[in-house]
This record gives sequence, C-alpha cells and structure tokens, in this order.
Amino acid sequence: MEIRESLRRWVRSRRGRVASADGFTDAALLLEERLVTSLDIAEFVVFIESLRGEPLDMQALTPADLASIDAIVERLFSMRPPEVTHAR
Repeated sequence: MEIRESLRRWVRSRRGRVASADGFTDAALLLEERLVTSLDIAEFVVFIESLRGEPLDMQALTPADLASIDAIVERLFSMRPPEVTHAR
C-alpha cells in the first residue's frame, strides 16, 4: 500500500489541483487524463525506479505498464523475478 500512496503523492505533486479536485483513482489513465504529461514521463520513470530500488528494463517497458497506478503496481512491482541464489 505504501507504493501506491507514494505514486499518488507524486502525481498530486505535479497536478495538485487537478488530481485533488477530480479525486483520481488508482485506475485513472494517467496520460489520457493528463495527470502525467509526456514531459513528466522521464522523471516519473526515475521515481518508479527509486521505489523499486533497481532500474526498469526500458526495452521491455510498454505504455500499458505506465497507464495507471494499478498497472504500475501490478506490472512493475508484483511481477518481480525471484532472487537467484547459488548453492556451493
């Protein structure tokens, strides 16, 4: 839940009045509803990477991955590959 709240805060910090007035939900289409602009994308990706603690695979990233907070959490946070450990 903390990740979702961090993402909401980031969006509100960019679109304060719009995001607050509309009471946007985690399903809101961020680009289509202009909650995140094309100019915000690079900074948004860097912010997401900071929350993940690792870089995103930019070649595998699709627009759908960043469509909404729901999509971001589902695709970029819950489907993380398990860490590989090597037995000696």
